Amino acid sequence: MLKMMNYIKIPLFIFLVFIAFFSKDQNIIKRNISFENRKELIELQGYCSKEECRIINNFLMLPIEKYPSEYKAIAEDIRNILHTKQGARIGSYILETMNNYFDENIDAKMYLLLKISTLKRLSDDLYGMLIPTIEFLSLAKKSGDEYMISVGTVNLASILNFFDGYHTSNQLLNAVPISNFSDNKWNRLRIRSQLIIAENNIAIGDYNKSSKILKNIITQDNGIPSNEWDDYHSYILALQADIAMHFNRDEEARKYLDQANSLLNQDDYNFLVDKHTVIKTIELKWAIRNNINVYAKLNDMKFYHDNSAIISSRYLKMLYESIFDYYFESNDHTKYHELRKEYLSKIEYRMKLSYKLLYNNSIINVNNDLLIDERDNLITKLKYSLAIILVITLILILVFIKYILINSENLNDELTKIGNRKKYNRDIKKLGFNVYYLVLIDIDNFKLINDRYGHDVGDYVLKKLSNVISHLLPNNSEIYRIGGEEFAIIFRGYHPQNIVDIMNHIRINVENLSWNSIDKVTISIGIARSDNSKDVYKKADELLYLSKTSGKNQLSIEEDYI
Repeated sequence: MLKMMNYIKIPLFIFLVFIAFFSKDQNIIKRNISFENRKELIELQGYCSKEECRIINNFLMLPIEKYPSEYKAIAEDIRNILHTKQGARIGSYILETMNNYFDENIDAKMYLLLKISTLKRLSDDLYGMLIPTIEFLSLAKKSGDEYMISVGTVNLASILNFFDGYHTSNQLLNAVPISNFSDNKWNRLRIRSQLIIAENNIAIGDYNKSSKILKNIITQDNGIPSNEWDDYHSYILALQADIAMHFNRDEEARKYLDQANSLLNQDDYNFLVDKHTVIKTIELKWAIRNNINVYAKLNDMKFYHDNSAIISSRYLKMLYESIFDYYFESNDHTKYHELRKEYLSKIEYRMKLSYKLLYNNSIINVNNDLLIDERDNLITKLKYSLAIILVITLILILVFIKYILINSENLNDELTKIGNRKKYNRDIKKLGFNVYYLVLIDIDNFKLINDRYGHDVGDYVLKKLSNVISHLLPNNSEIYRIGGEEFAIIFRGYHPQNIVDIMNHIRINVENLSWNSIDKVTISIGIARSDNSKDVYKKADELLYLSKTSGKNQLSIEEDYI
């Protein structure tokens, strides 16, 4: 592993510098992420559970300006759906969307990024949990907060542990200054850090060192609430059972597991999301070793299938290898080969993610000389080919990003970063005589805003409104800035009443936005159907004019369409 790390450190650094250099406009990226997340949430409304739908609907109807006061309550509410099939995915979509509105609020961003990383892991987006962790660590370093830097470092070390990067994980954790502090938040971080180090040492094979670390955690005065400590303690007992089995002390291991299960039965604090799966996995290993109650344990395979995504590669291997041994000893070759196929599929998936993270250490370790030789040959080839693959990938990314930037400059409005008049004309031409709805929006009294507050404020209004409207638009719609304060939106595949509802929701959100120096900003809207593409703009403009002359802050559409 360490040799492989030496091969990838320089390419990894070059890759990160490359990405940082060419990510010129993070606002475009963030806006696209939020837009895509909203589309996903709207689509999930078609098959969500009652509780999932409640949380989705509450979020989609929440005005953007309330995000700063509501983000913690929303994050806590998401806990209610973490047990559901789509809960973690829904939660990550919601929190990612809110996170993109907190560029100036570092504390809020870091709070949300921690939650997002956990939700990514629970939703089986194993690579996705790395991105918010790195962003969190970057913000923490900018803030200079030593505790937050340590939290980010421990989280990163945990991810490396997840993908078998045990030595590097330990190096990160040993550099964290946890022993210098003694309050409760540092105690929690110290316990978590030591637990990861203990797991790393078990994986490396240093069982004695791991055992000492675990005993040290138990004997130290941690000062945290008893229900929270029970959460950690059950996990520690499971690790102690694993160590005891390594030394063939199975009776001692059974006692540890019984204590861990007793704590689980009283559990009312879910700080360690994978503890149930880890304890059950080690218990299955014990049952198979001792041939006790194995059939009942194997009947619980659905639990292992459903939760295999949230446990580290070490426990995934332990789980399957224990069952391999049982089926092999039982001469049940059919189930052995079926399970082996499933295992290889899961390991292949994790290997792909490990390559993506530039870690290829999760190649299957099976006690077969031929496979071991093949594995060693593969590692040797990878050492020489990985750098070449990375360089080719970087060149392709460079070409792609340049292509995107060139097209963005030509088709995006320089100020608001949404589509410009050129893009609008191109898209209208593509639509031809297909049916669509054109929405024209004009900012009310915009000239007065410019005259009274200056063009800088006017530009700020344009950018903020385009950003807000973009995020509130659903799928199959596109927004453009086609004039000074005039915007156009194209809707395809929507009933006109739905468009009216969407645009009224946007109009009300704009009206309720808070501004530092301006009392209120409103918009007027005209909506027309493309019966004849040459006339649609004229009709929409006439309806916009009707909204303007009828008092402004209104929406107009031909009655025949509703």
